[in-house]
Amino acid sequence: MTSHKEPAFFCGFSKKKWQGPGADIFAKGLVGDINTYEALFKGSERYKWRGEGSTDYLWVEEVPNQIVKHYGCENKKFLVILRDPTDRAFSEHSHLVRDELEDLDFISAIKKEAERFEKKWQPLFYHVKRSLYSAPLERYFSIFGRNHVKLILFDDLKENPKQVFREICMFLDIRKITLPINSILNKSGRPRSQTIHKLIKKIQQ
Repeated sequence: MTSHKEPAFFCGFSKKKWQGPGADIFAKGLVGDINTYEALFKGSERYKWRGEGSTDYLWVEEVPNQIVKHYGCENKKFLVILRDPTDRAFSEHSHLVRDELEDLDFISAIKKEAERFEKKWQPLFYHVKRSLYSAPLERYFSIFGRNHVKLILFDDLKENPKQVFREICMFLDIRKITLPINSILNKSGRPRSQTIHKLIKKIQQ
């Protein structure tokens, strides 16, 4: 996986002028050209699978076709973690409030979503749009095939990470690997994500 968490290259986001709170920070993380994108994978040529984790790839309609345009549809596999839509939307809103990017309550923010979308506020404010899974998944199924998309329930990942990890290894046709704790630590030695840190600790037990 690329160290750049969410380049969002296939979304075409870098071509847009994003507005709203946090738009400048969001825009800085976007990758807009193919050379920069492919450079993210430099040194990983020997691996069977290479990937990245742009969450916006699920809801942005043109992404599957953009993937095919650049790399074809053969030998592609997708891991999709699905959280309860309401929980996902509320959690996203809570993070914005925590980061002082949102001053509206959850219901008010939902009512403002369509207006914010039209004004090109950054996608973290699209709580409903980013929590609708059916149509986006059908696009991937129809283009790449149902057997090339692995659906993972967030609750299953939390409750039984070992089993989910085994299923992922089977899906990717790879032997079970050891996940190094160092890979989820930042330079200070602290976990980049407490949630991921706890999940990997459970897998290793």
